[in-house]
Amino acid sequence: MKSSIWTFLSVCVRISFNFIINKLFAVHFGLSGLTLLAHFQNLLGMVTALAGEGLNKGVVKFLSDKEINTTDKQCFFSAGILLHLIIFLVACLLVVVNYENLRRFTGNFFFISWLTWVMIPLLANLLNLFCIAIVQSQHRFKLFSFLNTLNIVLSAFFIYLVAHKQDITLALLAYNLGQGISLFITLPLAWNTLSVFLPELRKLSIQILENKIKKLSDFLAIGLSIVVFSRFGFYLMREYNMATFGLAQTGLWEAAMRISEGYTFTFNTTFLVIFYPKVASLIPQPKRLQRYCWQTLQLLIPLIIVGLSLAFLLREQLLILLFDTSFLPASTLLAWVIVGDFFKFINYLLSNILIAKGKTRLFIFLQGVFIGLSFLMVYMLSDRFGLQALPMTWVSTYILSVVVLGVILRKDLLSS
Repeated sequence: MKSSIWTFLSVCVRISFNFIINKLFAVHFGLSGLTLLAHFQNLLGMVTALAGEGLNKGVVKFLSDKEINTTDKQCFFSAGILLHLIIFLVACLLVVVNYENLRRFTGNFFFISWLTWVMIPLLANLLNLFCIAIVQSQHRFKLFSFLNTLNIVLSAFFIYLVAHKQDITLALLAYNLGQGISLFITLPLAWNTLSVFLPELRKLSIQILENKIKKLSDFLAIGLSIVVFSRFGFYLMREYNMATFGLAQTGLWEAAMRISEGYTFTFNTTFLVIFYPKVASLIPQPKRLQRYCWQTLQLLIPLIIVGLSLAFLLREQLLILLFDTSFLPASTLLAWVIVGDFFKFINYLLSNILIAKGKTRLFIFLQGVFIGLSFLMVYMLSDRFGLQALPMTWVSTYILSVVVLGVILRKDLLSS
């Protein structure tokens, strides 16, 4: 019960400070500023997702396993550090190679100076995420919740300090600095937990490390699939949007997406964390699984309709409150997004059933198909419908995904 309360508080803080960051960029840098913030966060997110949504899942799994002895856990700790450093070095290489494509972020900074201010905090952020995963593995939920919100709070604070200078590159670097500097608060607060896993160098060997790296690499592969079929896909889509519609027009779409992400994050971190384990436990009992899924849908669908209806009716007020009046033209886009989000929530429920059944590869494949389909639809519709092609694609893709997942899971949802 306590862990749920701390998780809920952590979610509330993260959502609030994310919107504060959006507000700061909207007020000081306008529509174009919000677009560049989203793109910069997406760029950093491609690196941190490898760790946070892949590698660190394995860290939590192995370090929380009571059947694994302390020496082996120390080896997993060492392997985790090594893999994080490899992720960082690969990220450095990719940034240097793609420098020309990143000029919109560098402003008046020399490339070496900009690279230093990006990569050093990024390394610190990766190590911070690793430390937080270790805290989570030891079930220290109060500390985990605090540390999990610290980086977004510090990012908002640093952006607030520099936003008045009207230098968007400086504001983006301030965001990144807040993400990284959290490490220096995490280390002393979590040291008692972390020190247990510090290895004795004489007990380490290449063979042992290779074994642990191989086990963690399976989780790294999951993170890589998320990056390729989600983060990188969104990055390329935004690149196309900026080239086709311009920074300001893309900013209207990003505003609609930010509001959608806010209530989606709440849904994922409150309901789905309960739904998925329950579904996973009922997989061997098809009749009970079917009954539970339908009971959940009957309870949830009315709540989703009420929540989204409120968002629809208050969408103009939300745009003014969370951004400013210059974002009001996004109201039409947001209306489409809210309609699509009804099907998105159903998609999330069905996807969790698919993953619980162990069909992870099929899920990843479908993610790739729907991302590719989204690209194709936007490309085909943008000449005729302009910016409206984006929400039209959003709604159509999620309706199709629900139909496809419904067909795949029909035996689990319908009586034989």
